[in-house]
Amino acid sequence: MSKDKDKREKTVEEADDFNVEEFFEDDPTPEEKSEPTEADKLREELNKQKDSYVRLFAEYENYRK
Repeated sequence: MSKDKDKREKTVEEADDFNVEEFFEDDPTPEEKSEPTEADKLREELNKQKDSYVRLFAEYENYRK
């Protein structure tokens, strides 16, 4: 049991040392991004298709009523 307690205490100490600014230091801000990545393009296309599907489904439900 003391090993588990030591692990928890160590985790808490590590969390206290964690600095959010250092974690996100390398992430570019939206202004710094030059062009969307392939994943961003695919995510945007997926969102468009999902929106189209939801609208078509709503129109069909309205038609049925």
